[in-house]
Amino acid sequence: MREVVQQLLDRIATRGECDVVADLAVPIPLTVIGGGDVAGPLPAPDLGEHNMVVVEHYLQYDADRLARLTATGVLASQQSGE
Repeated sequence: MREVVQQLLDRIATRGECDVVADLAVPIPLTVIGGGDVAGPLPAPDLGEHNMVVVEHYLQYDADRLARLTATGVLASQQSGE
């Protein structure tokens, strides 16, 4: 994989530009790379489903700050079917 990425970067550097379709398209199914079965497409996440995880982990906000952001409507979520 590292060799493939290096070849890609070399081609882009030579041309001085990136052709997204030619350079980044994956011509083989991911199951070939991973060697496993694909269960099928997953449903899209609900609105705000990952807000807490992202804000806690990446912004390192504590529970009190998260509660204030949620109470004031800055952070919102919607479960499927609502």
